[in-house]
Amino acid sequence: MSRSSSIDQLISKAARLSQAQKYDKAKGLYKKVLKTVPNHFDAYFQLSLIAAHEKRFDQAIDYTKSAVRHANNATQKSMACDNLGTIYFNLGALDQAIEIYNQNIEENPQFAESIFNLGQCYRTKGNLTDALTCYIAVINLNPNYVSAYIFLGSIYISQRKYALAINALQAAHKLQPSNSGILVELGNLYRTTGELERAKSVFLQALSQDPTMVIARYNLMTLNHQPDNNDISAMESQLMAPSTSPINRIYLGFTLAHAYDLRQEYNKSFLHLRDANLQKRKSIDYDITAEENYINETIATFNQAYVDTMAVNQQRQDAPIFIVGMPRSGSSLIEQIIASHSSIQGGGELYSLGNIVSNLNQTDNPTLRYPNSLAKLTASDLSRLADSYIDSVKETLKPGRFTDKMPHNFLFIAFIFQLFPNAKVIHSQRDPIDTCFACYRTLFSQGQNFSYSLEELGRYHQLYCRLMNHWHQMFPGKILDVSYEAVVQDQAGETQRILDYCNLEMETDCLTFYKSKRSVATASAMQVRQPIYTHAIQRWRHYEKQLQPLLEILSTSQ
Repeated sequence: MSRSSSIDQLISKAARLSQAQKYDKAKGLYKKVLKTVPNHFDAYFQLSLIAAHEKRFDQAIDYTKSAVRHANNATQKSMACDNLGTIYFNLGALDQAIEIYNQNIEENPQFAESIFNLGQCYRTKGNLTDALTCYIAVINLNPNYVSAYIFLGSIYISQRKYALAINALQAAHKLQPSNSGILVELGNLYRTTGELERAKSVFLQALSQDPTMVIARYNLMTLNHQPDNNDISAMESQLMAPSTSPINRIYLGFTLAHAYDLRQEYNKSFLHLRDANLQKRKSIDYDITAEENYINETIATFNQAYVDTMAVNQQRQDAPIFIVGMPRSGSSLIEQIIASHSSIQGGGELYSLGNIVSNLNQTDNPTLRYPNSLAKLTASDLSRLADSYIDSVKETLKPGRFTDKMPHNFLFIAFIFQLFPNAKVIHSQRDPIDTCFACYRTLFSQGQNFSYSLEELGRYHQLYCRLMNHWHQMFPGKILDVSYEAVVQDQAGETQRILDYCNLEMETDCLTFYKSKRSVATASAMQVRQPIYTHAIQRWRHYEKQLQPLLEILSTSQ
């Protein structure tokens, strides 16, 4: 046997061992190859992949650099350079990865993999414009590159360009019709854009392709789909299976809780709800005491003396409409009413104000963090920060008045009035028990970490009430309280009151808000597509016995 044939056999055997995850034996064979052929590209390249898999990144980098040096052609060199960029990306060294990918693309402009990976770097850094350019370039080079369509769609979603996002995901699904994950993302988009029957159909299609796909079942539940006996049995079995992951157990628990609630089997419903919330609570790091300290600090900082002398951006004419309060308190309903007005755009839950506060906190000096830092801000500083808020909003909204329905902006009401003296702040209120129970029944996509424990829910609601009472004392008459129950009982009267506060004339569309074609991406996307209904009021009564820990805490707030 020739030396070349012997080396080829060793490489083939090592590849089989590596595929079987017998990495130590595979490494031994690759190293044996290198003793005979010290410049063997495949041996270096495969050793780099194994080292990266084993998180031995220094070795992976050394092996990859050797592979680059010993590449036999442009394709091999591009593969190795791309792998080097990926190692740096996985290490979080994004700038180094970007430099390597750019060099590789400069040498080989047709190497789509590096262009895609460069897009991933930009996306991770939050540079969505450059990421978008990369994904489009990849698709132009290779129209069958499924991942490029998927991530192109994700950027369009973040930019609220939902029609473009749907087109991108439909293209991805056409290329990979068996990929149920793409169907789920499409279903989420259809739900956001109000195409509820189409969303339901797509989720059912995903489930028919993969009956174990828990996220499809969960998303069907958000559309008030009623599972049949076979569906419930399948979910119960999957929940009990040892192989079911913790996150899937959480999804299954919330889904089964909803299914049994629809059947009015309230004991079974709450058992699943309790277990799912316990599982979710274990998966997150949350400290309600830290929340209490933050609220105490906020109240102490924004006292009467501060408010009487605080810098205000008086030149600012913008009048954003901030809708604040507890999650699940009716804020989406209020926004849908206002955003149905011809003069207002619905911004949804904007992260702009929270991001400004986070940026103010990028310091090791506690005295320079929010809220302490606000006392040091000048009118010029406030103007700059207000500009940054408006600039961020322009990425998704057209010029003009808009709503910002981020509930937790109730933490920043003094700051809002400093940035925008003409701002309108609407406080969405709802029965405390209904509010907290609605939070407990919701698996939020992110945040709301207080909502997975009845005790913490009650304590958080108390904190929220304390702070809102404080803001009313500091800014009398500037904040409009709107009760969810009042809107349900007197829709026309409350709508008029809301519009008057916002300096808007009444329009019929505000009364038929459920006909609006605007996209809604929050947990209330289903509810705001319906006329006013009353069945959500006092829903907690079915679970009064199980909710005693929450009721005891809330009773001390009355």
